[in-house]
Amino acid sequence: MKEEQNREIETAAIFAQVEQLLLNLPAEEEVIEYNRKMEEENRKQLIGQPTIDLLPEECPGTIILDSFELLQAILVQILKFSIKEAEDIIRHEQAHFETAKKFGLSPIICLNLWKTPDNQMMIAPNVAFKIPDEMDPQKVREIVKAITEAPDEMSDFDKESLKILEENK
Repeated sequence: MKEEQNREIETAAIFAQVEQLLLNLPAEEEVIEYNRKMEEENRKQLIGQPTIDLLPEECPGTIILDSFELLQAILVQILKFSIKEAEDIIRHEQAHFETAKKFGLSPIICLNLWKTPDNQMMIAPNVAFKIPDEMDPQKVREIVKAITEAPDEMSDFDKESLKILEENK
């Protein structure tokens, strides 16, 4: 019973965090700048150079979630996705998540929200993971490729990630 109450309190706190973020969405430029830095660090790792840790929670407009059930609740109850749309997103992200776990990584469920220059809200659920710097660059490429290709249908972001992977052989 107490565990259930704690979970309800945690869920309410995350819902409040999402609602607060929706009142003050970061600008797209802020998110693009963080993603540019992350992309540069990923490229370094693919060629065996040391990287700095950029944590997902450092990205403006990012909320870290502890379960796919919570992500689904946010998508349906707050962001007004249909249950089918939410289930499709969850299935896609779970494929990334489970594949990352198979490689011994500790994936994180993230929800990114921001506004475009014309004030449209953008929503990007995703799975983040960190591969140890000391890992062989070829092995890094193999792991990233497997995780990226895991869903039945790749998103545009997945396709772009594979393109970056190919460019940095």
